[in-house]
Amino acid sequence: MLLEPDVEIANNMYKNKFLIHSGYSGDILLDDKFVADHNIGGMLKMVGEKELKDSYGNVVKAIKAILPALRIGKEILFNVPVGFFQGAIGRQQMSIMGGNILKRFNIIIDAQRKNVYLKSSHLKGLNDTKE
Repeated sequence: MLLEPDVEIANNMYKNKFLIHSGYSGDILLDDKFVADHNIGGMLKMVGEKELKDSYGNVVKAIKAILPALRIGKEILFNVPVGFFQGAIGRQQMSIMGGNILKRFNIIIDAQRKNVYLKSSHLKGLNDTKE
């Protein structure tokens, strides 16, 4: 199932589709196209970087940054950790919303699997310290 929240970057809001992925323990992982289209690397506060090499010796940079805000329906999460890759355009083809975001909501998926209903849980404000 996909959600389409608003992502805040440099005081602008962008829509992006995210796969709900309870098996991914992180917060947000952005797809390569979204990162390239909106120059994410130059607009977010970076908090970490790792260089990874594949079996052919190609270097891929895994970047950790902070997303100022993520708006899901009427709910807003502030200072959301986000990850993305540089140097590997086309490998990460879909943005992912992981368990660290999902646990902040009580989630109901309708029987036809067409609608997702979210209500904030007691964990909603986990990272909410507006800077």
